[in-house]
Amino acid sequence: MMKPLFPIEPILDIANEAGQLIMAYYQQPPEVSYKEDHSPLTQADKAAHTHITTFLETFTPNIPILSEENTKIADYRERQNWSLFWLVDPLDGTKEFIHKRDEFTVNIALIQDGEPILGIVYAPVLDHMYYSTWEREAFQCQNGIHRKLDSQTRGEEAPIVVVGSRSHSDADFDALIHRIEETHKHPVEVRAIGSSLKFCL
Repeated sequence: MMKPLFPIEPILDIANEAGQLIMAYYQQPPEVSYKEDHSPLTQADKAAHTHITTFLETFTPNIPILSEENTKIADYRERQNWSLFWLVDPLDGTKEFIHKRDEFTVNIALIQDGEPILGIVYAPVLDHMYYSTWEREAFQCQNGIHRKLDSQTRGEEAPIVVVGSRSHSDADFDALIHRIEETHKHPVEVRAIGSSLKFCL
């Protein structure tokens, strides 16, 4: 069991706050620009990024932050020497956000020596928060109630469940499903969902 570096509650709170900030933009027509890789960017992405990173810079001033919306990212030669850093995607699922689909999230993780040691995924519309702790246990919080998550074993007759992206399915994904069915001689149930919520399922 890893010794906690700090309480997890402030990180849960800041993810929630960023989610509520995003929700204020969700009620308005989105202002969309595009990054160099042609992926969309909204004012909600920027506002959530600023809110999270401003907090983390104060809360853990000695831990660097790598955020998807950083305009100035440290050179890889510097980053490869980071033994501990925050990894942030302030609004994962921007396409879902733009198209008024509720499956977008706030993602915050703490990475140590290449391994996540703390992680939070918060879906503000659904008000579902998933998080992992220093003890490597996973929880879901809904309506203020925290519930520990346990892994499940698929029964012999249960379908194989594959969770895929709602916005990025393609012929390669369809071919993968076919290969799974052929290999395992078992039906596959595909669930399409946006953003990092697929990992939480």
